[in-house]
Amino acid sequence: MSLREISQKILKYHLTCYTIYRIYQFMTMVRKVIIKRMKELNMNPNRLSEMLKGEIPRQTIYDFLSGKTDARTEVVSALMKALELEISPIKKKKVR
Repeated sequence: MSLREISQKILKYHLTCYTIYRIYQFMTMVRKVIIKRMKELNMNPNRLSEMLKGEIPRQTIYDFLSGKTDARTEVVSALMKALELEISPIKKKKVR
């Protein structure tokens, strides 16, 4: 994403630098979890793209996994569903 595109999104959505940083951190964490799960399943990007053929373009999957680009919610959701992953809130412990 170019600097111009980033600045346009900041203006459009009134995002702070901190918010953008937290989104970036979250996307990086999700990418790492997806890659870890692929290793657990002994799956390479080609096999994953075959599973999602017709749903997500192969290049989009490669670009996301390599860190070249971040992906839209629909892409990340499809990847996680294919790998049987889900995001759930952490249960907070009660403080006594």
